[in-house]
Amino acid sequence: MKIFMLKVHGKGVVVLPSEVMKALGIREGSILELRVEGNRAEMIAPRSLLDLFGMDGEGALEVVRGMEEERRREIERELRD
Repeated sequence: MKIFMLKVHGKGVVVLPSEVMKALGIREGSILELRVEGNRAEMIAPRSLLDLFGMDGEGALEVVRGMEEERRREIERELRD
């Protein structure tokens, strides 16, 4: 577990370290869940398929392109038969 010290700015703004944002897939506009119990606050980055899209970078997109190409070839074969 890593521990980070954060500063609270005006209007309650807290800036997350870029290392944390990258590791959790957080980007501008992401919605975080804040759980508060006693004097403890915990931020959760909920995961949905939409949140995870593109997280693996170009490698994952290449897999999708390969799947699309294979499906296109299957459709062409079906149309010829």
